[in-house]
Formats: sequence, structure tokens, C-alpha cells
Amino acid sequence: MAWVLPGAFLQADYAAPIRTYIGQRFARAAAFVIHERLFLAEGADEETVILLADGHGLPSLGDGLEVGEAGTLDELATLIEQWGAHTWVGRTGTIAPAKLSFTTDAEAIYDTLSARPDAFLLGQLAKVQIGLVTGDNNFFVLNGKACVAAGLANGDCTRVLSKFRAATGISLSVADLDIYDALGGKSFLVQSDGEATSDAVRAYLDRYPAARRESVSTFKKRPVWSMISDGKTPHAFFPVMHHHGPRLVLNSGNLHCTNTIHRVFFTDKLSTSRQKLAALSILTTYSQISAELCGRRYGSGVLKHEPRDAERISLLMPAAVDLDDLDRIYLQVDARLRDGDAEGARSIADEALWRWSGVVLTGSQRGTLNNVLDAMRERRRPDRRVKPSFRSTFAPKP
Repeated sequence: MAWVLPGAFLQADYAAPIRTYIGQRFARAAAFVIHERLFLAEGADEETVILLADGHGLPSLGDGLEVGEAGTLDELATLIEQWGAHTWVGRTGTIAPAKLSFTTDAEAIYDTLSARPDAFLLGQLAKVQIGLVTGDNNFFVLNGKACVAAGLANGDCTRVLSKFRAATGISLSVADLDIYDALGGKSFLVQSDGEATSDAVRAYLDRYPAARRESVSTFKKRPVWSMISDGKTPHAFFPVMHHHGPRLVLNSGNLHCTNTIHRVFFTDKLSTSRQKLAALSILTTYSQISAELCGRRYGSGVLKHEPRDAERISLLMPAAVDLDDLDRIYLQVDARLRDGDAEGARSIADEALWRWSGVVLTGSQRGTLNNVLDAMRERRRPDRRVKPSFRSTFAPKP
């Protein structure tokens, strides 16, 4: 059999049992990721996977589902011919498409780092949860000028991170939200606050159409339809979707966030200095590669992490770190990020974590890791030129 499938087939957790089933029930099965966007003419921006399976019910000739990649339809045609002639061999097992970028040397370096005793999954250090679900961000999340127009004072609202781009550094403060608000961003959350709700807030909430209120399922789940906060203030924030790799942004302003951003709650045992170390570590080339492996690629080229995906990202967390040195590096990285120099921030984080962990990598090995990360990011960015669709290319001739 042969199937044309969306990229989610190789990434989604719910597809894992099907991938396993096919690998076990056919003598041969292969999934080819195609980087060229084949269905842009039809309005679909999704990555395409071609699944081939042969020999149903016969003993497996390999180790399960093989995975490969093709840049274009012409390359795909060549791979299919090679697969049919038993001359093509791909990677096997449960594999993220990003792992196709690994060379043998790069995988060996990555696996060695992952086996270190100071390598921890983010989920061992923290719990990642979705942000606050308002039910209607346009109504509940306002810009400062809109608050004034609505008769609301700053004290009537809760400061909230509504877009991750407002967090330009490695930490987030009220001052950062003030800058974002001055540029037109929204950072004020209007909600019921029990008996302490002000008259101005009540007047604003009363504007919400009663019929619309009854139709929103999120409102029905709350004791008070407009009471949004669950009372939990996160230690840090983590982006849901991003183009250039994730960051841990420490919450230095006692702030909240909407569900366009994840909340991070560190374990009780993690000190402030260890939280800073985690925020630096996730910026390293090693952890950014881990994030590419754990994330899910989407049509526009963004990488998405659900909470459990984020918790699988691996960090280097050396035990002995000079606190003065840590604070110095933390400030340097924060300044680079605020200047828009993400690559410079990553380079500083790399040098610091290699030194603190005692990791010795040659210049060639460091270059290998950098090249792999670049390749992973490049591969998830689509060729967006509109070309004849897969359907029209292979349609039967009249």
C-alpha cells in the first residue's frame, strides 16, 4: 500500500501506535519526508510524508519502519525506485524527522553529552503547564490605552505576558511589559477578583454580551465566568511556537501569561541560581538540538512544543558553578538577547556550560554540532514557492 500523509504522521504521539503496527505487520515499510511543500496551490502548508508498505503478514526484513527524506518530487521518484529495488536503506525505529540531519559523528557527540551524569531532562527540574485560558483574549487582554478608554486603572488589572515576543531577554519584568505596551502590545488582564472586584472592572465585564457568554464552554467551567487566574504564579515562561529555538524566561516580575505561552514551575529544590543555570543551559547548541528532536514541525516552519514535549528537552546542569561567574554570564546573555543577537547569546552559553561541566570538545566537534543544528532548522523551513501540486503532477492523463 501507499499513502500520502501529513507530517504529523512522524511527529504526533497519537500516531506512534500506527507507526509501530505498520513496522511490525509488513516485511518492508518506509516513510519519506518531502521538504518541498506539494499542496500550496490547494492552500495546504503542511509537510508531506509518503508511506510505502509491502509484504503484509510476512516476516520483517528490517527493524521496523524506515525513515528517509527527499527535497523534491524528482528525488522522491528516485528513492521510490531504489526502495522498490531493495537498494535503499533508511533510519529505523521511532525517529523524529529532525534526526535525519544527524551525521554519525554528530549523533555520537550528542549521545555522549546526553549520557553525562549532569544531563537532566527539563521535566526532572520543572513542570510545564499551559498558560491562563481566558476564553476571549480580545476582550480580557487589553493595551494600556484601551484600559484608560474603558475607565480602568492599572490597579484594576493583572499584568500578563500575552505574546512571547514581549520577553526579549532571559528574564521578564514589569518594565519589559511597559515597553511592550508602549509599542502597542497588550499586557493588562481584566478579570473578576472575587469580592475585591472594583466597580470599574464590574462595569467593563458587564459589557460582555449575555448570549455570547452562554455559548463559550470555557466560561461554563468556572465558578465565576470571568475569574481567569488559578492563583499560581510561574517561575518562568516557555514559548509554545517559535522559529529560532526555545528559551526559558525567568519570571522576575510576579507576572502571569495567557495560553499562547507555557508556564514553568520549578521543583522546590531548585534554587534561584539553579534556575538561572537552567535558563542558560537551554540556550546551548546541545539543548537546542534536543529541542528540535522533541518538538513538532509545522507548515510555516515553526517548531511547536506541547508541555510534555518541552519536558523532554535535555539540559546540562553541572553541580559546581561559581555563583559570581554564573551571574556575570547570565547578564551577558540577557544583554545579547535584548540586542537581538541570539547566536551571540548561544555562543556565550556554550562556552560557559562547556567550562562549568568540564566538557572538552575540539573545534571540529563544536562545528559539527553547530552544523547539525543549522541543518535541522533549515530542513523545517519550507520551500514556499507555489508549484504544481502533487495531485496534478500525478493525475491520470485523459
